[in-house]
Amino acid sequence: MTHDAKNETDAPRILHERDLMYFAASDSGWVADRAQLPDEAKSDLGGLLAKYAPDHGMEQVLGDLQRAFADAVEAAVLERAMAVAAEASKEAKKPSAKLGVYLRSRIDALMTVLDEDDISPEHICALVLEEPVLERLVTLQVEERLTWQVTDPLQNAPELAARHLVDVLPELRWQIDEGIKRGRIEASHDILADAVATVIARTTGATPKRNWNAHTQSEAGFGLDCCRVLARALNMALPPDLRREQPVDMAKAWRRMVEGMNLTD
Repeated sequence: MTHDAKNETDAPRILHERDLMYFAASDSGWVADRAQLPDEAKSDLGGLLAKYAPDHGMEQVLGDLQRAFADAVEAAVLERAMAVAAEASKEAKKPSAKLGVYLRSRIDALMTVLDEDDISPEHICALVLEEPVLERLVTLQVEERLTWQVTDPLQNAPELAARHLVDVLPELRWQIDEGIKRGRIEASHDILADAVATVIARTTGATPKRNWNAHTQSEAGFGLDCCRVLARALNMALPPDLRREQPVDMAKAWRRMVEGMNLTD
């Protein structure tokens, strides 16, 4: 089997690390038992946002942040597990904790197998099925190409699925590779910063701006303070063996999110 190069005039959407994490979420073990924002964190967030959200609106604000927090914990479990594994790896010269990097390498391996003349449809589909996250991504695209007429084609129609893999795998690799190149920070921190920025924009009626403390020569502001509250809670919500010694500072995550929002105004 052979595959064609991606037509740049028909570029698919880019898959950032955060997009990939949603496909991996069901493997994290947190789906059925969503992480809850601690009372102390809720109190701290309420104090920071009190003057912007009226009493009757605070419940919605905290509810939005709770949902984002649970999503962020699911993503962080996967991120930290991959980071710990990468740090322990003796094989990789430059170990990466990014899910996108791992998936890209698996697609490269599959594309090499796909080029073999004697590869059977059942074999190549079985190899994809061994990778749960990749299987979900591939299945979605194959089902779309089959106009949703076949469910789980890798299992139920391997010959049909294999015909589309010659196009789907290179396309998916392009989507993931572009996401790696343009990707932001870890998805879990991106989720938290996005939630805080969205809540602030809604409660204040204005897009959040960056604040700079000239005395400390560092990022500042109540938006960043909210992100740091969430980051501390997130780190403590992780299994002990996956926690960082110190929670992420969130300054970079907040700056990227605010700058991105202001670019679209």
